[in-house]
Amino acid sequence: MRICFQGNTVLHYAVSHANYDITRALLDTGVVNVNTQNKAGYTPVMLAAICEIKNADDKTTIRHLLSKADINIRATQVCINNICIHQSYLLSVCN
Repeated sequence: MRICFQGNTVLHYAVSHANYDITRALLDTGVVNVNTQNKAGYTPVMLAAICEIKNADDKTTIRHLLSKADINIRATQVCINNICIHQSYLLSVCN
């Protein structure tokens, strides 16, 4: 389910705005596809890689997102390299 012309879903927006309560609710309902790519090819996990994790609850939510996602998906934009570096860091922090 895409909700904007850029191909973002509700989960893309919740993650990119570090709204982890909404992210957690979306993941718990199972109505979202965590591997959906927007028009730039970014998944919610890629966006999570550049968002602030403020506390243990946020970290738990990101772990939950990571557990459901295919972290091997590649974006279509060249500038993704920085996000890939951040994603690697995210994986190390949340494990």
